[in-house]
Amino acid sequence: MIIPCIRHRCKTRPKLRYLPPCLPTQLVCQAAYQMNPISRRSLFAALPLLGLCLLPRRVRADQSSDLMSAIHRARQRLRSLDATFTQERNLSLLDTTVTSKGRLRFSGAALRWDIDAPDEITYWIGKGLVSYRSPSSKGQVVTRNAGATGLVMDDLLVALTGDLRQLSSRHQVVCEQRDGLVHIRVRPADSSSHSAFRQIQLSVASDLISPRQILIEESESDRIRIQFDSLRINVPIDATQLSPPA
Repeated sequence: MIIPCIRHRCKTRPKLRYLPPCLPTQLVCQAAYQMNPISRRSLFAALPLLGLCLLPRRVRADQSSDLMSAIHRARQRLRSLDATFTQERNLSLLDTTVTSKGRLRFSGAALRWDIDAPDEITYWIGKGLVSYRSPSSKGQVVTRNAGATGLVMDDLLVALTGDLRQLSSRHQVVCEQRDGLVHIRVRPADSSSHSAFRQIQLSVASDLISPRQILIEESESDRIRIQFDSLRINVPIDATQLSPPA
C-alpha cells in the first residue's frame, strides 16, 4: 500500500507525493490528509518532536560506543590494580546469602582473585589459563577447555581491565553514564546458550578505570555482588603472587 504524503505548496489545495510506507509516515500522513489547513500547520510544526522520539535508541548506541572507546583509551594507562572487596553470594537453593571478604590483584595480563572464608578459594586468570586452589583441592585448565565457567572468568578479566569491544563477538555490551559513574552491562548474545551467567554489570569511577561494584547474575535468583572497599592503581605488585602454585 502506498500512502499519500502532503507537501504544502499552496494555501487552498495541498499537492500529494508518494512515499514508501512506514509506520511513522503512515500515522502522520493519514492524519494530515484528513485535517484542515490550520490543523495541518499545527501538526507539521510538531514534526521535530516526532523525530526526537525516534532518536533515543540510536543516540544511546552511539553514546555506548563512545564510552567503550574512552574506557579502552583510559585503560592504556593501567599497569596494575590492587583492591579489597566485600562479596555477597545469594544462593536460592539454600535460601541464604554468604558474605566474604577478599582481595583482587592485577598486573600485565594476569589477575589473582582471593576470596576468604567461608568460600576460601583463590583464582588465577591469565595467559589462556584458569587456575584455582582451595583447602581441599587445586587445579588448572586451559580457558577454552574449561567450559562456561572458564569463559566467565576470562570475560570478567576483560570487563575489568581490557578492551570491552573484544566481548562484542559473543556478548551484547552496553555502557551508560549516570550518577557520576559509568555502568557496563555484558549479556550473552545468544540467550539460549549454556552460559555461566545471565549478565555481568560493572560500575567504574569517572576515571574509567577504578571499579566500584560488580554484579554477576548466574540465574534469575542466584547472583554475586562485589563491592570494592579500597583500591590502588599502578602500584608495585609481586609478580610471584600472580602465578599459580606448581
